[in-house]
Amino acid sequence: MSGQFQNTGHGSNGRNAGQGRSQQGQECTNLESVDIESVKPTLILVTNYSDPDKEIKNEERRTNYMADQKDWKARKNAFDNNKRNVYGMIMKMCTNHVVDKLEREADFENKLFNDPVELLMRIKKLMTTTVDTEWEYFGLWEQSN
Repeated sequence: MSGQFQNTGHGSNGRNAGQGRSQQGQECTNLESVDIESVKPTLILVTNYSDPDKEIKNEERRTNYMADQKDWKARKNAFDNNKRNVYGMIMKMCTNHVVDKLEREADFENKLFNDPVELLMRIKKLMTTTVDTEWEYFGLWEQSN
């Protein structure tokens, strides 16, 4: 059954589940945004007209695809809900001054509200930036990493 459809992240029934979890852990460690669309299942049908079992194989692939699509939609909904929860938790930990600064950002409602990783990176930048200039030692530290 492998190779019948593409599913690069997590498959239904536990297929590739360990790979997906380790990938997510790596993304969290590196502060990288997760692209949920990249793990969306795709249907690949048998197109070899000389294959006598083509219809049976395609029907099996369609069935597996529908199950994977249903699982992916559930994961996407959970992912979207979790992003909102993380946004709320991050904003609760911020001081009023930081919240005011974030709300003044031009992309606050579009980007920062929908991307907790970008929100954390922006907070990091705000914490190392004074009114006029960046903290000089932070710039040196970033260059060394």
